[in-house]
Amino acid sequence: MIAAGWFAPSAAVYLGAANLAGYLAGALGPAGFLARRLGTAANTARGDAVDCTSLVACAFPLGFGWYFAVAFSVGGTGGVLMALAPRA
Repeated sequence: MIAAGWFAPSAAVYLGAANLAGYLAGALGPAGFLARRLGTAANTARGDAVDCTSLVACAFPLGFGWYFAVAFSVGGTGGVLMALAPRA
């Protein structure tokens, strides 16, 4: 993204931080609740759907705010998926 000119290096750092913050929020927050409430298989399917959608969403340069939200959400679903993996 930096080489393509979509973001400055400082903005890319914030996007990486958003991804990490989402990962921590997903792993430490709703993972256990979601597993008890909806089941591991349903949450895994939903998380995969969000992750695949985020890949499509990142194909277009739609601005920093958009990428920040996508990075946070994909980090969150990644955290939930990693927390649910031992239950599968």
